[in-house]
Amino acid sequence: MISSSLIRNQYVAAFSAALTMTICGSCFVWSTPLIPRLSGAHAILQMTPTEISWMVSIVELGSLVSPFPTGRIADRWGRKLALITAAPPVIISWCLILALKTAYAFYIARVLQGYAVSVVFTVCPMYLSEIASVEARGRITALVQVMWYLGILLQFCTGSYLSYEVNVYTNLALTVLVFLFFLTQPESPHYLMLYNLQEKAVKALQPLRCGASEESIRKEVTQIREALDAEKNNNASWMDLIATAADRKILLITQVLTAVRLMSGTITISAYLGELLILADWSTIDPKTCMVFFSTVTIVTIIIATCVVDKIGRIPLLIISGVGTCLSNAAIAIFFWLQNNSDMDVTNLKWLPAVVLTLFTFFFSLGLGPVTQTIQAELFPSHLRGYGSIVSVFNMTILSFLGLRSYQIINDLFGVCTNFIIFSLVCGLGLIFTILYVPETKGKTFYEIRTYFLKHNKEGNDLEIEPKC
Repeated sequence: MISSSLIRNQYVAAFSAALTMTICGSCFVWSTPLIPRLSGAHAILQMTPTEISWMVSIVELGSLVSPFPTGRIADRWGRKLALITAAPPVIISWCLILALKTAYAFYIARVLQGYAVSVVFTVCPMYLSEIASVEARGRITALVQVMWYLGILLQFCTGSYLSYEVNVYTNLALTVLVFLFFLTQPESPHYLMLYNLQEKAVKALQPLRCGASEESIRKEVTQIREALDAEKNNNASWMDLIATAADRKILLITQVLTAVRLMSGTITISAYLGELLILADWSTIDPKTCMVFFSTVTIVTIIIATCVVDKIGRIPLLIISGVGTCLSNAAIAIFFWLQNNSDMDVTNLKWLPAVVLTLFTFFFSLGLGPVTQTIQAELFPSHLRGYGSIVSVFNMTILSFLGLRSYQIINDLFGVCTNFIIFSLVCGLGLIFTILYVPETKGKTFYEIRTYFLKHNKEGNDLEIEPKC
């Protein structure tokens, strides 16, 4: 068992880093509650629908750029410095939004925010996984999703109910405070051991393992060294991601899980929640309240997942999540098909989409949301973690853009039910892939995880992944 003081100090450092996810969650959805204030007689700025569309989507442009330099900074100069580089773009973006209320100022601000979001998504999971003890790693890495959705909830509340200026000032102040708080935290011991800085690694671990003996801390540093020695080399390149069968298997697993998470429907549902409820002719609750409610359900569920992920394991949560999201999407698809393609009167079923969307949010947040991030942080070896994060964040950005862009096209061509049929199929295929190919990492050190892949995928073999069952 690990002491309460050890857990407490780890959570302080992890919470400090994960608060950057809160800042980025707030940045990412900043435009959503603002949209109603951009038209009408009392608008803060008159923008056309096309300009609003660009303001919402251009955030992905910044996200496309930042993973590449960020991953290199994380591996060359440290996880801590790489994460801190997200601060200036966010601060500048809020200053632009305050000073210049023009469409082009908003575009530039959104690109800067997108850049920062991608930086944090690249580095934060990496940092959290590397400072956490084995017993707490699942709970700590799940903070990525908890704090991201906390930022979304915060922005939905402040953006909807505070004035434009007060909302921006609040975001600016929180950004400065969060990054100042993170400056007080230690560097990742795994990064320090990449450069054989053993004494600095011991010094970094001491506050994270408060109450642990000098001997146990040095033993953990030795285990980090063993994990690094089990890897091919510490001077990684892009080709090392596919250099061996083990590395190719890790890349395949992480990217498939990333694709399933983003194509499960969560991006579309988050962006078009109000429209979906209008299509279902359900107007019992106003859109602002709906956004706050669904964000709250997400946060509460992810906290539940965080509490149990190190007890029951990653795979059971992913299986439960896969089944739940698959069936939820199928139920919504059936409702919209009956509404638009049959003579059946669905007036008495108008409540169904709201209930099923709540269930989807619950099941997604139980596994596909937080656990896929945890597995990605655990599977890549230390010398490839930066490159792996770059690939994952880049693919995440592309898939997010495609998901948002294709939704309306599919709606216009084939009907809204087709989107949810696709989402259901993706979740079903992801469930099968998880059962067959994704290994359980609960309670395993990075050395044990690396040894597992090397043992099951001897160098020189082709990438023929043997099913687990």
